[in-house]
Amino acid sequence: FPVTINPEGRITGIFGPMTHRAVIRFQERYREDVLSPINSTSGTGIVGIHTRTKINRFLGYTQN
Repeated sequence: FPVTINPEGRITGIFGPMTHRAVIRFQERYREDVLSPINSTSGTGIVGIHTRTKINRFLGYTQN
């Protein structure tokens, strides 16, 4: 992921405040794919279906 999504660069395995902020930044950066389908303009920090799908695409995973 771009460094602007996780500027702290820490990966702890815990969904804490830093991860929540990173998810919001990710959602707002990719708002067309993630937020538009839910009629939102601001990130929620919740990894729902649209956020998870976008993350999976970055990781090379596809849904069947």
